[in-house]
Amino acid sequence: GDHNAAIEQYIKTIGKLEPSYVIRKFLQSHQIDNLTDYLQALHKQGAATADHTTLLLNCYTKLNKIDKFKEFIMTKDREVDFDVEVAISVCRHTSSEDALLLAEKHGLHSWYLK
Repeated sequence: GDHNAAIEQYIKTIGKLEPSYVIRKFLQSHQIDNLTDYLQALHKQGAATADHTTLLLNCYTKLNKIDKFKEFIMTKDREVDFDVEVAISVCRHTSSEDALLLAEKHGLHSWYLK
């Protein structure tokens, strides 16, 4: 099927359809690019959980989309809502430098020491 059109339709259901249904559907079909689009939309609409943040950042890593990863974590003025501590934790596995920058940006100085 047309996964791109499907994900666009699912994005329109945010707030009405349980995100786990959509996530499972796209994980099972190995459509990580489309899943990433959906997870980005969840964050932009403020409907994402810490698990969604973790999954999105791991998708970026798996797809080797480092630019998207950095763009997401360094977003300006919280235009995209996400759990900063979760993002720092994921960053530690991919780039300790990004983890430190993110902790500094959000004033989480205790995270420097962890």
